[in-house]
Amino acid sequence: MKKLFSSLLAASLLTACGTGTSEATLSRGQAALTGGDSELILTLVNDLGTDLALLDDAAGLDRRAAENILTHRAGADGFFPSEDDDLFETLAELDAVPYVGPSALDRLLALARTLDLPQAELVEGVDFSALEAGLVIWGVNNSSAEYLDDTVGLDARAARNLAANAPYTSIAGMGEQAYVGAWALTQLRFWSTRWRLLKTGAESDTLAGTFDGVSFDEALAAEALRIADGSTFEQLTLFGGLWTTAARNVIAGRPYQNLAEVAAAWGVGGETLKQLKKMAAYGSWPASSSCEVGFSPGTCEPADAYHVAIRAFDNRPAEANWRLTQWFVPTCLDLTDPATIAALNDHAVEAMGWARTRDQFPQMLVLRDPMDTPSAFVSFLDKSIDDLDEVKNDKLAQSDYPDDPDVLGDWNILVGLHGWLRDRVLENGDATWSWRLDISASECSEYAAVMVDTSTGLMLTLHHGPRC
Repeated sequence: MKKLFSSLLAASLLTACGTGTSEATLSRGQAALTGGDSELILTLVNDLGTDLALLDDAAGLDRRAAENILTHRAGADGFFPSEDDDLFETLAELDAVPYVGPSALDRLLALARTLDLPQAELVEGVDFSALEAGLVIWGVNNSSAEYLDDTVGLDARAARNLAANAPYTSIAGMGEQAYVGAWALTQLRFWSTRWRLLKTGAESDTLAGTFDGVSFDEALAAEALRIADGSTFEQLTLFGGLWTTAARNVIAGRPYQNLAEVAAAWGVGGETLKQLKKMAAYGSWPASSSCEVGFSPGTCEPADAYHVAIRAFDNRPAEANWRLTQWFVPTCLDLTDPATIAALNDHAVEAMGWARTRDQFPQMLVLRDPMDTPSAFVSFLDKSIDDLDEVKNDKLAQSDYPDDPDVLGDWNILVGLHGWLRDRVLENGDATWSWRLDISASECSEYAAVMVDTSTGLMLTLHHGPRC
């Protein structure tokens, strides 16, 4: 928070402020406010604990003035705290708020003098605003040595000394601890933005709010919290589409009491919160109680990579036409239920372009019974690499080099991805179902295998196109 020099203060306070019934000029007494008085007022209006009740009832402000102060402070998204907050940096900025005038500033100062508000501090050359100081004091007083070391990133000796001598009432008290110097204090000040979220979440009676710029209503916040706190790594990545690093960070920060704690976890930012919001809004999230068949796009890295490699390598579809497609379904589906299997097959048939054949020549569509093993899919997956081996040999035969490095390089990548995906499917073999779907049409026959991993909701369809 910027210091307000006396000369600038005196000039700014002579400026008319507000609209409507606000007072047009500041009194001589207000113009003579000291820098310390200004800091007290600004600390009060920026404090996390300052709400409508405090400004309206305790300070006795006009309700319109109180509401306008809070609206200004919350920024464009209307939530406080969040990334776009517009904190008051000068008394002139506060004075310019509609319905805020000399009497409002007098009332704010009177209330601020009765409260134990944090003060701005300069310790070891590191400047803390009053808000930053209060947040760091709260954060350190509520942190273990392990948290300060592993999460905040302090030197282990500084972390141990800070934790051992807590609680603190000032930053200066922290600076007196061994191994707590300018670097440690700078790191603590940086961490104040995270502690701001944590402190707000701990003191709030609602889950709704804006976190890292992402707004949640109460219902979405509750569902996103449940997902962040209880989903497996594979659910977060395969179904939810989180990057693997983000998913690990979410899991490492557990348990969570609110989304403020999720947002404050190390390595979790706005993109992760956006994805959690999408997961929460999706009605058939695997961990939910809904067991209606639903399909959601997502990212399964082995499947994505193998599909892309196949399409790049296999450029002669008349001879070896393979396509791998993925979806995500609720993990609670009952795969012994014929209606569920029928719904899954209908989706696969539509995706593979078989709907017209199914509708006009239903006798040509062969649906094999599902098995509670991945064997049907894995054997078909192995068939794909065998067929593509023939494509490789054709490419080498047509090349000027019998050991063409481009062909062999691409082939080695494809083989590696095949093994990666195969291992991934077999990892959860006990939770995996698979079956075959075929179109029997002589030389124009097509074949497919379907796999559903009930532990993660991953559904894969490997489709071999016609040779005609």
